[in-house]
Amino acid sequence: MGEKEKRKDIFERIYDIFEDVRQRIRDAFEEVFESFDVEKPMFNLKEKCLEPLVDIQETEDDVIVTVDLPCVDKDAIKINATSDTLEIQATMKKSIKFNRWGTVQEEVEFQKFKKLIKLPSKVDPKRAQARFKQGILEIRLPKKVKKFRIEIK
Repeated sequence: MGEKEKRKDIFERIYDIFEDVRQRIRDAFEEVFESFDVEKPMFNLKEKCLEPLVDIQETEDDVIVTVDLPCVDKDAIKINATSDTLEIQATMKKSIKFNRWGTVQEEVEFQKFKKLIKLPSKVDPKRAQARFKQGILEIRLPKKVKKFRIEIK
C-alpha cells in the first residue's frame, strides 16, 4: 500500500469515527431533538412558507393548541387532525418579504404558514373545535377517553 492510499485510508477511518460519534449523539438525544425540532428550520424557501409560533397546553380533558397566524384571513386556514397529529396550513393575505444581507439571495418572500404538530396525548379529532380571532387560532382537541366507569343497575 502506497503513501497516498494510507493517507486516504486514514481520512476514511477518521470520517467513519466522526460519523459513528455523530450517530451515537443523535441516538442518545433523539427524544430531545424530536420534541424541540432542533434540526428543522422554521421556514421552507422552496415552498415559500414560514412555521407559525405555537403553544400547546394540556388539561385533564383537552389538548389546547394556540397558533399565531398574522396576515391571515379565517377562510385561508386549513386544519387537519388525527388522533396524535395536527396539521395547520394558512395562506397570507399579502406576502411577507425579508431582505438578507451578505448572501447571494437578497430578498426572501413568504406566502403561507405551515406546521405539523405531534400532540402530547391521543385526541378525538371529530370533536375538535377551533376559533380564530385577531390573528390567533385556538384549537381545542378533547382527549380520547381511556376508560369508562359503568354503573350497575
